[in-house]
Amino acid sequence: MNTNDYKIIERIGAMLCSPEERLLKKKHLTDENKQKLLALKNIHKGKRCFIVGSAPSLNLLDLTHLNNEYTFTVNRGYMLQSKGLMHSTYHIISDKETFKDKDSCYQNLQNFSNILFCYAGMNKPEINLETYYFDYINPKNFKNEYITFCENLTSPLIMYDSVIHFGIQIAYYMGFTEIYLIGVDLDFAQNKGHAYKETAEETIRQQEHSIKMAQFMLEGIKKCGEFLTLKNVSLINASPKGIVDCIERRNFEEIFSE
Repeated sequence: MNTNDYKIIERIGAMLCSPEERLLKKKHLTDENKQKLLALKNIHKGKRCFIVGSAPSLNLLDLTHLNNEYTFTVNRGYMLQSKGLMHSTYHIISDKETFKDKDSCYQNLQNFSNILFCYAGMNKPEINLETYYFDYINPKNFKNEYITFCENLTSPLIMYDSVIHFGIQIAYYMGFTEIYLIGVDLDFAQNKGHAYKETAEETIRQQEHSIKMAQFMLEGIKKCGEFLTLKNVSLINASPKGIVDCIERRNFEEIFSE
């Protein structure tokens, strides 16, 4: 897809936002933010990282292994401190409901990660974290088979109804060549809920949204894997459960015994 096509899609995406989101994007997607994003290009070239979801299968893993690794956690992933993950290199929030959980968010997030990636259409609370804002588009709105992956963080990321896909695109942009997924099961029939105690809003969202969109999320992981293979980047599922068999699987413990 050429630059002009992408700009047209970006404008259409902006039109589909609420007026409040458009105002917040104008506020957050500044030239300063763009320069900050550009500075992240390939800063971890050749390294490996772990993108940590929230599925119950995380309770089967020793998350202390990750305390010396590059990690991306998402939304209320700061609750994983009680599971042995004491900090995260990067934290991504795209779900507005996360900030409604003020007590745990304000108390825990600031001590959990130093850098936050935040959807630009949200109003972030006063948390003292270095923040990078990003935008996204949903390929369902355009029905274009070529819209599968965004290589530039200053352009809208591709959204497959899961924050995990944002993590994959951000990790690639930062130069990681081994990207491991854990706690990304999408097997809601067998593994409902989260690895930590969920809020009522999370329970409702999983029932009314995630379960219905699981196949679309799975399709997104498959497309990310296909793109990354062409770029000689490995996308690997290290979760012990779940239906994500469209990419290579590896045993979590064996990764750390090599």
